[in-house]
Amino acid sequence: MDRRPHAKPADRDLKTTLGCLFLMGFEGTTVTPQIRSLIKDYRLGAVLLNATNFVSAEQAVTLIRELQITAHNARHQYPLLIAVDQENGLVKSVTDPRWITQFPSSLGIAATRSTNNAYQLALATGRELSCLGINWILGPALDVVLDRDVPGFGSRSFGDDPEEVAKLGGAFIRGFRDGGVASGAKHFPLGGSLKFDESSTTVPVVFETLEQLRQKVLIPFQEAIKERVDSVMAAGCAISSIGPKFMHACFSRKVVTDLLRHQLGYEGVAVSECLEMESIANHIGVGQATVMGVHAGCDILTICQSLPLQLEAFASLSLALENGALSWDLVQKSVDRVIRLRSTHTSWSHALNPPGLPQLAATRPRHMTLASRIYEESITLVRDDHGYIPLSNVLSDNSTLLILSPILHHRDGGLRSNHQHQESNFPTGEGLQYGEDYFQDFGRAMACYNLGAVLHTSYTSHGVRSEHERLIQKADAIIVLVADANRNQYQLGFAKHVAAISKLQQRTGANPVMEKVLILVSLSSAYDIPADAPFPAHLCTYDSSTIALHCLARVLGGDFKPTGRIPGPQSYPGTQHSHDIVHQQAWLVERFDIARDQVPFRQFLGRLMEADEDSPVISDEHDYVVAIASAGLHPNHGSPDTQHFVIRNTSTGAIYGFASAIRFPELRRGCLGALLVDPEKRELSMGRDLHTSVVRHILQVPGIDSIQIVQHSLRNWAGT
Repeated sequence: MDRRPHAKPADRDLKTTLGCLFLMGFEGTTVTPQIRSLIKDYRLGAVLLNATNFVSAEQAVTLIRELQITAHNARHQYPLLIAVDQENGLVKSVTDPRWITQFPSSLGIAATRSTNNAYQLALATGRELSCLGINWILGPALDVVLDRDVPGFGSRSFGDDPEEVAKLGGAFIRGFRDGGVASGAKHFPLGGSLKFDESSTTVPVVFETLEQLRQKVLIPFQEAIKERVDSVMAAGCAISSIGPKFMHACFSRKVVTDLLRHQLGYEGVAVSECLEMESIANHIGVGQATVMGVHAGCDILTICQSLPLQLEAFASLSLALENGALSWDLVQKSVDRVIRLRSTHTSWSHALNPPGLPQLAATRPRHMTLASRIYEESITLVRDDHGYIPLSNVLSDNSTLLILSPILHHRDGGLRSNHQHQESNFPTGEGLQYGEDYFQDFGRAMACYNLGAVLHTSYTSHGVRSEHERLIQKADAIIVLVADANRNQYQLGFAKHVAAISKLQQRTGANPVMEKVLILVSLSSAYDIPADAPFPAHLCTYDSSTIALHCLARVLGGDFKPTGRIPGPQSYPGTQHSHDIVHQQAWLVERFDIARDQVPFRQFLGRLMEADEDSPVISDEHDYVVAIASAGLHPNHGSPDTQHFVIRNTSTGAIYGFASAIRFPELRRGCLGALLVDPEKRELSMGRDLHTSVVRHILQVPGIDSIQIVQHSLRNWAGT
């Protein structure tokens, strides 16, 4: 690479150029001297706001407008990019229950299996934030959960099916665009398989190779690029296969330039994770990280709040340009991309006069209705072995229902945290803490269903105490709430302890014939609970907002039946226990590409024909092809309702497995048309992975409730 100093372009002011390359935040709810100086003196072009910057929607409008006025008075050519993290669920920067709608989490959206829900939710989110003056949402999160047993993203991800994540993420990008805000897919090229040490200074590491990432976790980003996503955020993690463990993805030219830009063809803005991470400061320093990030291909470097670190970044970047460590050509390309983003998604008329509260008031009823409907559709009945739900099946007005909830600490627009000291209208255990008031509201809602007395108390990491045991003894039914239990293992341990006590009391109690009802409720992810956990009934709400708990109460009270499904690969329709362990694919299954696969496919058929010596029907390769085509299965004879899949050697192109999926929406039926595996590649789980892909593809059509295997003269070589 030519590292000789390049002449500064005559039409670019150095500070204006550098200011385009940063996304910076500040502490405070008003325009501070720090942020005013960054905008005026350092020509900062993008401001990152978080929950600590906001008090209310009204204050947000004022703050953002004053930021834009500062930029306008400083003669910025374009308005500022105003960025926030607004993933919905419980991950939000802007909260105000009077004006900002509480929407379900990404995993909750995925549970509805509806791209229209995803689009409508993103559209509504974009419109609301645009009313405040926000023009850039750092989302959606396109991370694919690679291991359900590893604590990861909770309800922030769309799940563990790359194709499903891709479709829902694409719908979000379209919704944000139509809602008037720019999108920011993240965290490239991350998957849900990070390994952490306890030290806060340790870099999280992805141990998959780039090829393994390409096979799964890159699929959603490929779809995002097709949907013209405005920006992509490179992950603040290391990929062990590309360099030292302190080498974050956003510092790697192999990741940002070679993979994201050259191989995936992305032409938009690449954004770094926040460079204030301790692991970065301890290993290389923020200034060094800034230069490395630009060299890697990042167009915007994120530095959240520290003014000394922000100034260090400006100084280091300026020095790198002066001494030729970075070329002006490289920087100018980044500036051009950022200016294109700013010119597309900002205007001074909107920046200085945002629609504000009047427009929020106009959309409020429609958005509340939308949120309620999607929340209802997301509630998932994971299992109900004994028919406990609705509770009217097993309880009466003289029963006792006990609710056990964890103590949660989060900021949520749907939660009335200012009422924490309000007394509960239903009893709790003496000497125990009250839960958050929204759990108290949940108990009040349950008390409206004439299911007897409703008791409520909280639990902590201290486990089951004597007061818990006394209340369990008294109760006919117990609801145990857990939130992000995969991360907070004490909650699952508490729930299992309650289950054990319930069984013991059932055997030794005064009336051992009566069965004590036990229901577990996941408030984050259904992935949190192992399939063999001792809970006969399990519901999932995907977040613990007031509206989610209200829907939970309505399900338990029998107002509606839950229709949500656990996101990710499913069993055949009709299988009630969707909590069964899901096989994780080991092989990359791809859609058949006629230009790429035609010759290898014929060679594959030849190998199958040689192994099929006993077939009285198929005598040569031509007949073998005809046998497939006659069933409407040959890749050259496809239709809109037919899709073919292959497992192949990605280096040589040789095909090792083939499967066909046929969908008949009008008949509510799908067919597994063929499942073939190379005789020398059997017993390697190829057949199982092809089968999983076919079933997943068929079930993407709403209403299909059966899958058949086509019977014809062609032998199926499923393998295992």
